[in-house]
Amino acid sequence: MKPPTTTRRSFLKAVPPAAVFSGVAQRTVAARDEAAGYASDALSQGNVPVYDTAVGMAAINLPTGLAAFETRGYNAVDDGGGWLYAVRGSEPAHFGKIALGAGRWGELIVPGGEITCEALGLVGDNSTDNGARWPDANAYCQSNGFRLIARKGTYKTSVKALIVGDTFIRGAGMYASTFKAIGNIDAVFHASTSNNIVVQWEDFQIDGSGTADNGVLFDAGGGSAVITQGSYFRNIRGLNPVIASVNSTMPMYAGVMQSVILQGGKRGIYWRANAGMNGSTISNIRVSGTTVTAIHLENIGTSLSELTIESATIEGNDGAGLYVNKMRVKMLGANHFEKNGRVKPAVAPVSLDIDPFTTLKGSATVTVVHKSHGLSTGDEINIKGAALVGDIAANGKSIIRRINANSYSIVRGTQLAESSTQGGGSAVVAEYGLPIDILVDSSSGIFTELDIDKISKSTDGLGQVDGVFARLMAPNCNIIIRGGNPSRSNLIDGNGQSNGCSIALLNCFAGTINTAAMAVRRDEPGIKKTGRLALGTTMTATGISANSNGWVRVTATKRSADAVTVGMYIIALDRAGDNIHWGWVGPALPSSGFEDFVRFGVVGSQLMAARTGGTGDGWMTLEGEWSEF
Repeated sequence: MKPPTTTRRSFLKAVPPAAVFSGVAQRTVAARDEAAGYASDALSQGNVPVYDTAVGMAAINLPTGLAAFETRGYNAVDDGGGWLYAVRGSEPAHFGKIALGAGRWGELIVPGGEITCEALGLVGDNSTDNGARWPDANAYCQSNGFRLIARKGTYKTSVKALIVGDTFIRGAGMYASTFKAIGNIDAVFHASTSNNIVVQWEDFQIDGSGTADNGVLFDAGGGSAVITQGSYFRNIRGLNPVIASVNSTMPMYAGVMQSVILQGGKRGIYWRANAGMNGSTISNIRVSGTTVTAIHLENIGTSLSELTIESATIEGNDGAGLYVNKMRVKMLGANHFEKNGRVKPAVAPVSLDIDPFTTLKGSATVTVVHKSHGLSTGDEINIKGAALVGDIAANGKSIIRRINANSYSIVRGTQLAESSTQGGGSAVVAEYGLPIDILVDSSSGIFTELDIDKISKSTDGLGQVDGVFARLMAPNCNIIIRGGNPSRSNLIDGNGQSNGCSIALLNCFAGTINTAAMAVRRDEPGIKKTGRLALGTTMTATGISANSNGWVRVTATKRSADAVTVGMYIIALDRAGDNIHWGWVGPALPSSGFEDFVRFGVVGSQLMAARTGGTGDGWMTLEGEWSEF
C-alpha cells in the first residue's frame, strides 16, 4: 500500500508550532549537557579536546564545564608551540595565558618544569622581532623556575631580557639555536639584580652582531649579588657583540664555563668583579677575532680569587690574548696561544706631561690629562712608568671614561685615594694597544699568579707586530710555565718590575727573556734548547738570556787544515748578566794552525758569540744543548 503523503500544512495541523519549538529547545539543552558531560568525562579519562592554534582560541567559545584543552601550535599548527592549558574564568596575573571566547582565559600548565619558546609566542624564523614578548617570556620562566627550551632557529629581539632570578635555558645546539639582537640594545640578556642567582645555560648562541653592546651583561644592579654555586654555561657561542660576549661586574662562585666559543667584538669575556670568578672553572674555551682583549679576568676586591682554565685556545685576536689581575689562575691541559696582538696599534705610545694624574681624597677614580687622546668611553689605555699618586697605582690596563678631548678618568681597583693631589712623575707613558699573548697585572698590592702546565703552541712572532709573548704589568706578579714552547722567537717582558715579581720557566723551550731586575727561576732540568748557530766574525745573539744564575754548555767543533778537535765551551752566568766566565774544556789547542776560536760577551742581556779571525768562510758553528736555571 502506498504510504500517506505528509505536507507542511498537514504536519502543522497534526503538531502545533509551540510543541515543535519546545522540542528543539529541549534537544539544545540536552546537547549542551552532553557536551559538558563529555568534557568532564574526557578530563577524568586523561584526554582533553585539541584545537589548532593558541592565537585562534579568542574566537572559540568552549563548552561549559571544560577544565582544560590543548593546542597543536601557537601561531600555526605544528610550530612547536602546541601546549596544555587550564580554563580560567578570570585573567591570570602573569604572562602564561591566552584569551578565549566569552571572556574566559587559558592558563599554561607546565607540569615538567620546561616550556618551549614557541609556547610563549616566540618565533625563531630569523625574521620576526620578538621584542614585544621576549622580556616577559624570560621573566615568566624565572619567576616560576621553568627551563626555557629553544628549537632550531634564530629568535630576533629588539628588546633585552632582564634577569632578576634564577635562569634556565637550553637550546638545540650552539649552531642551531640563536638569540639575536636587532636595533640599538645594550644586551640580549641583562642581569641587573640585587638577588643572588643561578644561571644554567646550554646549547645556544648569542648573536650581538653590530647592534648589542654585549651578548650578556651581568651588573648586579650596583649591589652585592653573585652568580652562585651550581651555575654553568655549556656549549655556548657568543658572536660579534660591540663590547663583549660576556661582560660581568657580578662575581661567580664555583661556576663552570665549558665548551664556550666566543668570536668578535672588543672582548670575548670581560669579567671584572669583587672576587672575580672565585673557585670557578673555564674549560675548552676558544676566543678569536676580538679587537682589544680576548679574555679579561680581574678581581676588584681585597681578597685572593682563584680560577682554573683548562685547554684554552686563544688565537687570532687583534689585541691581547689573556689578561689576569689580582687572581691566581691555574691553566691545565694543553693551552694554545697564537697570533694575538696581530694588529699594530694605530697610535704609537705617548709620553704624558709631568704629573698627569689627579686624585680626590676618598675616591678610587683617577683623572688623567692626556692631550688629544682620541679615545671614547669604553676604550682601553695602558699606563706604565707612573709613580704612586694619592697612594693609588695608575700603572696597568684600564677602561677609560672620556671627560673631554684632553682628559679621561680611570679606576684601577678598590684603593681609595688618601689625599686630593696631583702626581705620577715625569716618565708616564700611555700605550694604545698591547700586541701580547698574556698580561699579568696587579693593583692595590694584591698578589697575582698565572701558573700554566703546558703551552702546546704559542705565537712565533709571525702573527704579532712589535709584540711579545707575556708581560708583567705591575709589581706582585708571578708567571710560571711548566712546559711547552712559550715564546720561541718572542720576548717575555718583565717590564722593569722587581717588587714581588718572578718568572719561572720549567722544562720549557723559550726565546729571549727581558727580566730587568726581576727574579727568574729556571729549576733543573731548566729551559732546554738545542740548535745550530753559524758564527761570523761579529757578535751573534745566541738566544740565551744572560740574566740568570747558571751555566751554559756548548759543544764546539774546531777545524784546521790537518785536524778536527771536539770539545766544550762552559760559560758561567751571573744574574745581572754583566759578568760571564768562559773557557774551553777539551783537548789542548795549538797556539797556531787553527783558523777559528770563539769568544763570548753580553749585549742587551743576551749571550753573544763570535769567531776570532780565521778565513771568514762562515763554516764555523756551535752545536749543542744547554740549560738555564
